[in-house]
Amino acid sequence: MRIFPLGFFTGTLILLAIPSLPETPALWQMAGGTLALLLAGWGLLRWRGLPRAWLLPVAGLLLGALYALLTATDVRNHWLPKAWEGKDML
Repeated sequence: MRIFPLGFFTGTLILLAIPSLPETPALWQMAGGTLALLLAGWGLLRWRGLPRAWLLPVAGLLLGALYALLTATDVRNHWLPKAWEGKDML
């Protein structure tokens, strides 16, 4: 049960370690990849009885990175424009 939160935390740390944020298409690719991974993983588990030890950490990693990317993009959208930096505003 602790493996998913550890993957989630690792995903957020990986996104914090990169020097610049990925663009918006990367966000959709990560969301689609996570959904495809979960659907394929559960399908494989039902039919072949494969161990799901890899499914939860990888899904947690992708979802953690996706959450951090969504949060960082929202914060970046609320920054002041560069033309206003260093000026006094009323």
